[in-house]
Amino acid sequence: MATRMQQRRGTASQWTIADPVLAAGEIGVESDTAKFKIGDGVNTWSNLDYFETSTQAGATFIEDSEKGANDGVATLDGTGNVPAAQLSNVDFTGYATEAYADQAETDAVTSANSYTDTAIGNLIDSAPTTLDTLNELAAALGDDANFASTVTNSLANKSDVGHTHAISDVTSLQSSLDAKADLSGATFTGRVTASDSTEARFSVRNIYISTSDPSGGTDGDVWLKYE
Repeated sequence: MATRMQQRRGTASQWTIADPVLAAGEIGVESDTAKFKIGDGVNTWSNLDYFETSTQAGATFIEDSEKGANDGVATLDGTGNVPAAQLSNVDFTGYATEAYADQAETDAVTSANSYTDTAIGNLIDSAPTTLDTLNELAAALGDDANFASTVTNSLANKSDVGHTHAISDVTSLQSSLDAKADLSGATFTGRVTASDSTEARFSVRNIYISTSDPSGGTDGDVWLKYE
């Protein structure tokens, strides 16, 4: 008949209250949690660490010697990352490394900058330096948000190309002409050649410029009438 071994047991509360010192190698089991501790003959129950069964832990235990060792299990540092020392002999062939990631980021930035420069170049389309920004274009339009309407309204106030004006349509022109002194005092001589090549000599003494028909005058007077 096989020998039956019975271990010390009690509830978690009972162990906490009693807080005994287990002999070296002695096992104490919490009957209500399925946890157990192994004594060392020195520390009380409250100062001993728990041992868990594989069923309770849900995973396979590893030896301390396997943590951080070659062909073992990597550990995590205080930031949750694997220490660089444990990666020194890792073969990253076929996997992206930080250097590759940095290069990929650099290439992406370069590509984006090139695309942006091309887009801007297409937008300004060789415009002169004084008109290659939105601010300069706005200034050239007088910062007028309604520039098209302003130009249209200005053109509407202009006369047609074929339009003619009378003297009276020009402000103060008639009064300015009337205020001018007659050209008099000097005598000008000249000649006129007719179609039959005959010539007639003449002399001019006074030249009058007016908008009315000539009236009076003496020999040698010339009248110029504006209509």
